[in-house]
Formats: sequence, C-alpha cells, structure tokens
Amino acid sequence: MEDIKQKTLAAIPQTSSAFIDGKVVQDNNGTRLEIINPADETKILDLIEADKASVNRAVEVARARFEQGAWSRAPIYLRQEVLHRTAELLRANAEEVAARDTLCVGLPYYSSTLGQVKAAAAWFDYFAELIGTTGDELYQQLPNTKTLVTREPVGVAGLFTPWNVPVMIAALKMAAALAMGNSCVIKPSEKSPLGTAKLVDLLQEAGLPEGVVNLVNGRGAVTGAALAAHEHVDLISFTGGEIAGRLIAAKASERFAKVTMELGGKSANIIFDDADYD
Repeated sequence: MEDIKQKTLAAIPQTSSAFIDGKVVQDNNGTRLEIINPADETKILDLIEADKASVNRAVEVARARFEQGAWSRAPIYLRQEVLHRTAELLRANAEEVAARDTLCVGLPYYSSTLGQVKAAAAWFDYFAELIGTTGDELYQQLPNTKTLVTREPVGVAGLFTPWNVPVMIAALKMAAALAMGNSCVIKPSEKSPLGTAKLVDLLQEAGLPEGVVNLVNGRGAVTGAALAAHEHVDLISFTGGEIAGRLIAAKASERFAKVTMELGGKSANIIFDDADYD
C-alpha cells in the first residue's frame, strides 16, 4: 500500500477545484480548504471551494447539455457502452482510485476502499444492463382506452455524497442518473473529494459527452446550498446528516423538485444492562 500511496500522492496536484463542461476550473479567488489525511494528519492538498457563481455555471452547463440531447436522447445501446466502459476503466484504475479515498478517509486500503471501488464499477454495469430490460408499458383499463407509460429523464440531478464512502456512493448515484439520460452536478464531501474527481475523469475517458457530468467542491453551507437552491436542479439525491438534509429538502420544496434522502441516525444499537461499557 505504501508504494501505491506515494505514487498517488505524486500524481495529485497541489490544488483541486471544480470540473465544469469537460475542463478543470481553477478559481484562485475561492476559499482554500485543506484536505487532511486522518491517518497521519498530513496535508494532501488545498481544495478550492466553488462559490455560487461557479455552481450556477455548472448547473447551467448541465441544463444546456440536457436540452441539446446528445446524452438525454442518446439511444440505449450508446448509454450502455459508456457505462460499461466506465466500469472497465474503474477496474483498470482501481488501485489509484482506492488510494485517493484511503488518503482522504483513512479507511483500510485492501479491506475497505479497494472493495468499494470494485463495487462502484459493478453499479455502472448494473444500471447499463437495467436500462436494456425496461421499456414502455401499455395498459388497457377500459374497453376503448389504452394508457401508455413511458419513462423519460428528469433533467439535471444534483448529487450530494458523504465523506465516508466517497466513490461507491458517487458511482451509485451517477450510474443511475446517467443510465436514464440525466445530466448531473455532483458535490462530494469537502473532506474526501479525490476519488470522485478521478471517477469523473474516467467518465470523460469512457466517452460521456462534455458537460453532462460536472463536479463542484466545497462546504455544504456554501457550495451545497447554492446547488440545492438552483432553480434548474430538477432532482436532488442527498446522503448525509439530517440537519443538512432538512435544509436541502426545504429548498427543494420551494420549486417542487424531486428529493431522495439517505440520512444519518439509522444504525441503532441496543445495549443491555450486563454490557461491559469499558
């Protein structure tokens, strides 16, 4: 692991910023946030926080690409090819992606993050296969009436991922949204953005059109708030704490945006009187 760690550190730039419309956006005026390795408390790099203007640009690019239709109206076979190719690239780059997450999160490399990256690749394969088995549904409820149910992409998905399982949850959210033809703006945790940034690079390498996925970095109160409040974000998927989740749901409700929440506090434990507390 130490060799992989050093090789990964050498390849990581000293600063990291947003990724919008297929390009790294380096706003040197943004607030700098230190990314710290929790295992030894060393600084990995400075993260440049995306302000409201940068978030707005990311969302508008995602909206424009959605309406242009290169991905949203792409045939299923083409979307499947890109998703399967992303899975292949994740497996080929698993060591680097896992090392990036290990550096940020401090989880064991072989028993945790490497397995999470393999699971991330599986999500892309899963949703690629899923869209090949779903289609329109026709119902005849009355003798002379037929109802056709068809599924269409929602639009722009705002995706929020947590610090503790960065790439696997990012892959789950992006694979599902992209499979159906949506555009995405993803905001990883400001504590662990590096593996997700590599995943976005791999999506581009796999052939995803530029601007369909955009990445913004920063704190929830700044970058996250701007993303949740943007009028052109049609769907929000949030994994994190219930306080932030409540605020995001309130913002989304103002424009009736669809919201999916996976919040903290669901891992209850029952401790009996005979437990050895020490």
